[in-house]
Amino acid sequence: MFHTIREFLNTWKHESASTISLFEKLTDDSLDHKIYAEGRTLARLANHIIETLSELPAKLAMHAPEDPPSKTHKDSRTAFCVFSDL
Repeated sequence: MFHTIREFLNTWKHESASTISLFEKLTDDSLDHKIYAEGRTLARLANHIIETLSELPAKLAMHAPEDPPSKTHKDSRTAFCVFSDL
């Protein structure tokens, strides 16, 4: 639980940097990989993170940029960077 906006922003900065670092390690070939047979692909998991960053502010009636398409790992990183600056 956060007690101040500063606590939230510090955590957000850390978590955003960690997520971007992970996205940078993905390759186009790795996007079809599933952690387990019935699970989502890495591409779907990355896209889920990006969609959440635009969906949540919309549900809270906050302005968010349009959700860009995510076809490669580079698109995912770019989209995350855009939405994480909200």
